Amino acid sequence: MLDGIVKGLTNRAIGQALGISHRTVEIHRAHIMRKLNASSFASLIAIALGQQPAGRALHHGESDVRRDASRSAPSNRGGASGPK
Repeated sequence: MLDGIVKGLTNRAIGQALGISHRTVEIHRAHIMRKLNASSFASLIAIALGQQPAGRALHHGESDVRRDASRSAPSNRGGASGPK
């Protein structure tokens, strides 16, 4: 879904592609924004693209939890049991 948002698709187009209603897309987008602490649509796009949103400089020693979390997210590339 986030990929569709970044590509500029409408909620309706994203919903059709995923087989869900546009309202469900709106709700999911709102949840994603809240979890990523994105205060605007532009900051959501910046986060999704791995860029630091404008006006939000990290202080010395501060971690960008959003970026760190996306790097440590489990991947299913190795199959259910993972690489051996």
